[in-house]
Amino acid sequence: MSQQALVIQHFEQNIQTSMYAQDMLVRQIEQVGQLCTRVLLSNSNRLFTCGMQLSELVGQYLSSALLKREAGMKPALPSINLNINSFMQMGSDTQSQGEALRAFAQENDVLIVFALDGDDLSINDTVKVAKELGLTVVVVLGQQGQRINEILTDQDVEIRIPADDDASVIEHQILVSNTFIKLIDNELFGF
Repeated sequence: MSQQALVIQHFEQNIQTSMYAQDMLVRQIEQVGQLCTRVLLSNSNRLFTCGMQLSELVGQYLSSALLKREAGMKPALPSINLNINSFMQMGSDTQSQGEALRAFAQENDVLIVFALDGDDLSINDTVKVAKELGLTVVVVLGQQGQRINEILTDQDVEIRIPADDDASVIEHQILVSNTFIKLIDNELFGF
């Protein structure tokens, strides 16, 4: 297969995944947009993000996008990423994310988790701590892994990206994150 054919194939697969995800995930993404807006308007609750492996960058991106706004256009919104280096020096990913939640989170806060699959033990341990503390949890995952379902409750939101390969999952996690931001901005600022 030629390089050009590979490029075309990748774009076509991405478009197909996006169209399938659009049909499947609109309700859940809208629900998360409303949930985040409610938390950000509360003045007492916070939004936490985290991720594992390659998806760690998506959590960092979402928090950064909410904190670093266009100068004079939008105020910074309270979002804490649990993968920040100071937390990571406390121990393993699981320990540091759980300890950070115990230190900063309170009941009715929201944790948005990005992972490639639902069987990642580190993410599942972090979600368990969040549930113990009374947080609502949003997970944005690939199709693989069902262990996370044992932890989530009816108040939580599970968004499954309809893709098997890691690159496509991450591409769509970024798309979903940008959609969260767009929904929050629309609700809070009218644009």
